[in-house]
Amino acid sequence: MNDKKKFVRNLFLCRFAIFICMTLVAIWFVFIPWKVNLLAMSESQLGFVFMIFGLGSLVSIQITNRILLRRYSAESLIRFSLPLFPITFFFWTSSSSYGYLLFYALPLSLCFGIINSSVLSATLNYEKLTGRRFMPMHQASFSIGGLSGSVLGGMLMNFIENPEISILFVSVSSFIGIIFLVVKRVVCLEPINEAIEASMPSRLSLILGTMAAINLGTVGIILDWSALWLTREFSVAAALGGAIIFAFNSGEIVSRVSGEKLINRFGEKVVGTYFMLIGCAVLFCTLLLARVELVVFGFFIFGLFTANYFPILLSLGTKLEPENSQKVLGDINLIAFCGLVFGPMLVGFIADIFSITTIMYVLTIVWAVLGLSCLPLFKR
Repeated sequence: MNDKKKFVRNLFLCRFAIFICMTLVAIWFVFIPWKVNLLAMSESQLGFVFMIFGLGSLVSIQITNRILLRRYSAESLIRFSLPLFPITFFFWTSSSSYGYLLFYALPLSLCFGIINSSVLSATLNYEKLTGRRFMPMHQASFSIGGLSGSVLGGMLMNFIENPEISILFVSVSSFIGIIFLVVKRVVCLEPINEAIEASMPSRLSLILGTMAAINLGTVGIILDWSALWLTREFSVAAALGGAIIFAFNSGEIVSRVSGEKLINRFGEKVVGTYFMLIGCAVLFCTLLLARVELVVFGFFIFGLFTANYFPILLSLGTKLEPENSQKVLGDINLIAFCGLVFGPMLVGFIADIFSITTIMYVLTIVWAVLGLSCLPLFKR
């Protein structure tokens, strides 16, 4: 890692891997209303699809953290699994029946679990070696990908009449770009991982992991449901269904790109707690006004003030238990993805019984509680 060129290439690989995965996923979110209508799915059925995706990711994360990262470098795992992602994405999004949609969610989620765990492990290694904070930029890659996908999805929806052609186009072009990167541009490094003992998560990991699980389990309210909400509740054109995703991710990008400076200036306590409360209060007020332009603006502010919550949870884990940071990080990540298993199903059930508008209000309340829950951890 003394070779600066190798370090830059590997860091770029990590960020690109998350970026391309989230771009494809965000495009799918824009196309969700089309797929829901095509397969005549209810909110509960759609939530079950997301639950299957979360379950596959959870299994994949466990296998990656406990077995694969002990035998292979994180960079090698990324290079192997990344080309498989657009292939499995194409089969999933092109499903002609609800059964196939459930079935193909598993291989896609397995790929994503390997990619995400490997990138997270590599990013932690780079932070240790340099003493810099790379987690905010790691999380920014999610937001930038989500922003790009929402814009591209809207453009495809507007200019290409057949959604299947759009899905084929983005899958093939992503695959070609990935192959070019992993074959020509990346130098693989030796693994730099601590031995991870097979033991129960610590009390700290359980606390932080539960908070992260609630965070990930409810962020899907924005990513999974906002396009359907806008088109149904506000009669917004399908091509503009990704407006909330665009606004939320734009706010996240601004916040996460400057995350290192923000945390250094205000401290983790302020950014992880008080910023969360401000973002939730603004979004709650704009939801009450029920005007599309104000709601979209509210989600921008919400993303701006809540973006660094998850990176701060990971940072707290490694700081409070530095002697076993790799295991703590793996446990938090594993528990967090439990939110992707149960969160979408619970959210879909609430949306089915009440409304999608209800879960938008629930989101602001839950995240405000998450922000307040961090306060005791900063006193340690």
